[in-house]
Amino acid sequence: MILLRTLGLTDLSAPGQPRAREVLAQPKRFAFLVYLLAAQPRGWRRRDELLARFWPETDQVQGRQVLRQTVYLLRQQLGANVIQSRGKEELAANASEVGCDVVAFEEALAAGRTAQALEHYHGDFLAGLHVPDAAAELEDWITAERLRLRGMAKEAAHQLRGEEERAGHASGATFWARRAAALDPLDEHSAGELMALLERQGDRTGAARVFDDLARRLKEELGVEPGGELRRLADRLRASASPDRPSPPTAPSPAGAPGPELVPAASPPEGGLAVHAAPRGRRRAVAWAAAALLVVAVGFAVWGRRPVPRPPLLAMGPIRTLGEGDASPASSLVADLLSTSLARMSSLHVVPLARVYEVQAQLHAAGLPDTTILAAAIQAGAAELMQGTEHRAQDGSLQLDLEVTDLRTGAVVRAYRATGADMYAMVDDATTLVARSYGVPSPRERISAVTTPSIVAYRLYEEGLQAYRREDPAVAYRLFMAALDEDSTFAMAAFYAGMTVPSGVSQYPLFVRAARLASHATDRERLWILEQVANNNYSPTTDAVAETLAVRYPEDPYARMALGDVHLHRGEWSLAAAEYRRVIDMDSLSLAGAGRAEGAGGGATGGRCAACEGYDRLWTTLVYADSLPEAVRVATEAARRQPAAAGPRAQVAIALERLGQFPAAATQLRAADSLRSGVVDLDLELAMLGIRSGEFAAADSELRVLMGVRSRETAGNAAWFLDLSLRAQGRWQEALALARSRVQAPSLQEAATLFEMGRYREGAAAYRAWDDRLPVNPDLPGIYAKPHAWMLTHIATCLAAAGDTASLGPLADSVQAVGARSSFGRDPLLYHYVRGLQWRARGNLERAAAEFRVSVWSWTDGYTRENYELARALLDAGRPAEAIYPLQAALRGDLQSSNLYITRTELHEELARAFEAAGQRDSAVVHYRAVVDAWRHADPIVHDRWVRAGEAVERLTARSAP
Repeated sequence: MILLRTLGLTDLSAPGQPRAREVLAQPKRFAFLVYLLAAQPRGWRRRDELLARFWPETDQVQGRQVLRQTVYLLRQQLGANVIQSRGKEELAANASEVGCDVVAFEEALAAGRTAQALEHYHGDFLAGLHVPDAAAELEDWITAERLRLRGMAKEAAHQLRGEEERAGHASGATFWARRAAALDPLDEHSAGELMALLERQGDRTGAARVFDDLARRLKEELGVEPGGELRRLADRLRASASPDRPSPPTAPSPAGAPGPELVPAASPPEGGLAVHAAPRGRRRAVAWAAAALLVVAVGFAVWGRRPVPRPPLLAMGPIRTLGEGDASPASSLVADLLSTSLARMSSLHVVPLARVYEVQAQLHAAGLPDTTILAAAIQAGAAELMQGTEHRAQDGSLQLDLEVTDLRTGAVVRAYRATGADMYAMVDDATTLVARSYGVPSPRERISAVTTPSIVAYRLYEEGLQAYRREDPAVAYRLFMAALDEDSTFAMAAFYAGMTVPSGVSQYPLFVRAARLASHATDRERLWILEQVANNNYSPTTDAVAETLAVRYPEDPYARMALGDVHLHRGEWSLAAAEYRRVIDMDSLSLAGAGRAEGAGGGATGGRCAACEGYDRLWTTLVYADSLPEAVRVATEAARRQPAAAGPRAQVAIALERLGQFPAAATQLRAADSLRSGVVDLDLELAMLGIRSGEFAAADSELRVLMGVRSRETAGNAAWFLDLSLRAQGRWQEALALARSRVQAPSLQEAATLFEMGRYREGAAAYRAWDDRLPVNPDLPGIYAKPHAWMLTHIATCLAAAGDTASLGPLADSVQAVGARSSFGRDPLLYHYVRGLQWRARGNLERAAAEFRVSVWSWTDGYTRENYELARALLDAGRPAEAIYPLQAALRGDLQSSNLYITRTELHEELARAFEAAGQRDSAVVHYRAVVDAWRHADPIVHDRWVRAGEAVERLTARSAP
């Protein structure tokens, strides 16, 4: 089914329709389809009504022709049945073929599925969508719908808040009250409701903070103050707040709060759809709230499902071993094995002991040293806590006594006594007892069948996990391999051995082994293994596994991270950003007191830090979305919350550098370097900054020094970037010699340089030689498909330039087939670029431009030649204004990676042409001067282009002179 997303982002999913992305490239066409689906009353619309809203400037004859063409194109792009006709005057969207989140949202509300309805509401209706040349009535309709739907969502959140509070669920009530307030951040009524709720719960400091946030927003956005009643409430709260009791650490705002707005650094091309996300939520780090959601919607597949009962969220506490009357320190072995066993029951969500200890340590680091295990379990989102003791009975059997505490009341609500001949049998018996008491089916397999039957192997595995969490991969790897030696079918040991392999050792054999053994693991671990292996190997199965993982385990931040990765690979920037923000909020405590030096991967307590990884991926998403100002803001926020970490400061520097703010970027690079311990060479980073800013002489000088006096790795990196610098200066003979001097086999820089020198067939041969060296592994098809599709695309570029157009059709077919076997978002789209080359060779610039546009995955970090070829086609078609943005975005891309295959100087040259043709002389001069400065010492082959650039500067500046 075709699905339109309009709430919080504009997106379209149409499985089996390869041309569907073309609809997204035309805002008016997309809005037309949305109107047919969402306008009320729903159903048939008269053609006259559609003409008045979408083509008011045309007469009846011309308008009806444009309308017919629009319907024809939508049927071509989405399927023949997507739009129905009734007579000659009425049209409707076929509800059995195409759906829309607005319809799903309203239907769920009408059916009383309120929580499910709010899962569809991710933000404002058609946020950021601009429909060119539309009537004012259409803009009025969009605005009215936006306000109406926002009001419905806010009312639904208030309703859920009331239900949860009446049921005595304080956390749930707070969650929905915050959601209601976040949906309309300037609404004093919602803020007042939240403040009153927090006051009733005793959190007066939190309630006062809500007022402060509202007051700040009202002043910044409207220039007004909150009303007197609300101000009096805030004054009373501050007066009654206890100054002696520290406030609990708070997570960021819940879902629906203002989040990253993906705004391109410059306007997107006309006819293209701006990448926007309406103010998007930051979900509070309380897993209880995730459990309170009745349905987790993935895409639109669950529209018709009814709510499921809310499962209890059970935290595993310590289990102590008793002997000779003494209590030994708690061992994690039985507790971890039991939590693994209980987690097999899909209706019972379990927070492992390791996570509870991690939260406790994070709260200690946040300035709450007296935090108990119960308090940590509550902060982890649990409703109940299980803990107990185990000992050996007189008959030699093992006995496990467990009790479950209700964390709201502190009362013991359940107790069990399990026995067994060994640890596995005892855990199996305990699992059966727990399942029976909660009224859920008990797992059919013994725990040894989904972990390992060897206690020795399990102990080694547990010790390996402890080493992994404290960032000691060498020790962890040895322990995981020892566990595998004890039990060669131990899936999780194979997986973590692959995660911790030493440098120079391939992880892929262990990953393949883990995937083959995954059926011997629990359901959660099986999905985790398959998702990680698929994601690391660019397998197309990644999407399905990650979505299943996130649906089954919504409280797991790494499951949400996996779902974010899926959206990232698809180019769904808004959805990816929302998931990564959710990860940050779910694991925000790991950032508390983060005093890690660069290179440590954990939070304040060591181990993995999901929030840190979430920040890193969120920043990457914003860069890919060409939302660099927001990337600066997010990296600055991450740096503030991780004051001893170098990574976020380096990310601030990179984003500033791409925005052209070079002095500020250099300052941030130095700040990041002061926090590192020799991991990255600052001189190399500053030289790269010099290349981007056009200070080639200084950059080249520094790079040549680094090639001779630093480590082998630094020397190699310096030579690589010197090659890039020489190519940007048109000194291709030197660049080619340098590339060939560093490696025996053909390198990518050698192939790219040969192409730039006009030696196209030699370039194609170099890419083929590179392609021939790619290892083929039938167990890991994505690992081969990703670079293979990439090399075939470069070969097509070379052959098209050489005039060998007969090869382009078969190459496009090959790239399409190979790219579909890679989950990396760029690869399945590359064939459109090759088809664009084919259409250009045939002289059809419109078809070429359309194919080039559809091929773009990321405007900044996809494949820069797509930007370049699109701009060329648009320029040659007489549409220079549309050519500007693709070139500007390419200049904001990386210096290397996907942007390795065209020089920045050539981008400046083409951008200067576009600005000149568009009548923007001053901007054209800026870019022509960049060409003149860069090619001042270029090879003779570039001389004529250099002269033309200089003449253009003189011509345009003379025209501008008074």
